[in-house]
Parts: sequence; C-alpha cells; structure tokens
Amino acid sequence: HGKAPARIPWGNAMLAALFDSPTQIETYIPLAAGIVAGTTAIATRSLRDALGVLGVSVALMIAIDMWIAPLATLGNQHAALAEKSAWPIESDTIIYSPADTLGHIRVAINILRTQPTGLSQPLGRTWGADNPRMLAADAAVAIPQLLLPFITMGLALGAAAWQRRRLMFRSPRDEVVARWCTALVLAPAAWALVLRWTSVNYAVLHQTSPYWWPLALYTPFVIVAALGWRTAVADRDVA
Repeated sequence: HGKAPARIPWGNAMLAALFDSPTQIETYIPLAAGIVAGTTAIATRSLRDALGVLGVSVALMIAIDMWIAPLATLGNQHAALAEKSAWPIESDTIIYSPADTLGHIRVAINILRTQPTGLSQPLGRTWGADNPRMLAADAAVAIPQLLLPFITMGLALGAAAWQRRRLMFRSPRDEVVARWCTALVLAPAAWALVLRWTSVNYAVLHQTSPYWWPLALYTPFVIVAALGWRTAVADRDVA
C-alpha cells in the first residue's frame, strides 16, 4: 500500500493569509490615496477633502504598524501552534522579530532609547532576530513609507490642477477621463518606483549604508509632490 499523500491544511493557510493582510493593506494605502485624490471629485473640490484623505491614510498606516499588524502576528502565532506549518515545508520553525510583534515605529523608538550603540555596529555574518542594526535598518526602510500618501496625492492633485488650467476639454466628461488616465499612471508609477528602490537597497542598508539612505529617492518625489500640492492650492484660489 502506498503512503497517503500529505493533506494540505487549507484552513490554516487561509488564516495565515488573513493574519498577513494588515501588512498588505498598509502597503497599498498610499496607492489608493493617490488614485482616489486624482479620480474623484476631491481633485476639483475644497482642499480640505484632500487633506482629510491624507490624514486618514497616514493615521491608518501608523495604526496598522503599531497596533493592528502586531495583533495579527499574535493571531498567526496561535494558528502556527495549532498546525506547525500552513504548508508542508521542511522547516516548521517560524521566527518572529520584535518588529513583527511591536511594529517598526515602536522598535525604532525602543532602540534609540535602550540600544543606541548597537546602531553603529555591523550586522556581521550571523545575527539574531533582535539584532539592533537589523531592526533599525528595517525601520529605516518602513517608516519613510508614511510619506507615500503625500507623494501619490500630490502628484495626482498637481496633475489634475495643471490639466484644468492649461488644457481645454470639449466636455466635463473628457476632463474626468483625462484625470483618470493621469492618476492611474502617475500614482502607481511613483508608488512602485519608491517601493522598488527601498527593496533593492534593503540588504545593502543592513551592512554599510547610513540609515537616512532610503530617503535619497523620497526627497525628489517629495519636492515634486509639494509643488503638486501648491499647484492644487493655487488652482482653488483662482477658482
């Protein structure tokens, strides 16, 4: 008699995906904010609506990092105890770092308060999940992402305002289509480029780069986005 094939625990796999969803949601919030700002009536209404979307987006990202994602990690730990692994892999050991259970913002604050000397030490050839430099590098990559809603929204709002002031449309519907096309290109492009940059430099930052290095690409985008916000404000003053 042949050996029965291993049963894939689909229930626990779905739980693992569910518990990981807050982190995925946090990643896509800036993209959604930029698209909403550029495609809805926010692009032509009071700037207060845009600032409200920006504030809610940043606040939600902070809440997910500091409270919601850590709670999801605890739930994932309980699910892993019930079933060693959600998939039949060779290793059934799941290692969680303090960033998983506390969030990157809390970890960065704790390191600055309790282990500031560890920030200047190299990562070395072997390290644990609580290595100060690794945790600080993770935070240096994750925390600047709070700037992404400002960037995506600024690009979308600025482009919409420029279109209103510089282009002539045959009908309001044409203007709406133009806003949709522009927002669906600019916001995802900026979002994907910045995230790609941070992921490429993630490993380098662990060993040699200064912690401000992830901000290198954010800076020009922030400047352009600020000009976009300024253009949107001027457009409303003229209107």
